[in-house]
Amino acid sequence: MLDIFSGFFSLFWWILFTALIAFWAHKWNRSALGYGLAAFFLSSLLTAIVLLIVGRGGPPCPHCGGKTVVGASVCKNCGRAI
Repeated sequence: MLDIFSGFFSLFWWILFTALIAFWAHKWNRSALGYGLAAFFLSSLLTAIVLLIVGRGGPPCPHCGGKTVVGASVCKNCGRAI
């Protein structure tokens, strides 16, 4: 009986850390789905290290929604001023 509870306890923490990594990636303008799946199937710790190395993504363009480079004044996708 104790093995079942320890298994559910481990599963709970595994899913919780996966959700936290996905939320963190979303806040840093990275793919929440991609980093969440990587955390779920690979390792939350490994995915967190990769996210720290890659760093924050640029803010989305207010006109086209495309990804921009941090500090850019013109969107590389639509050519409009940010």
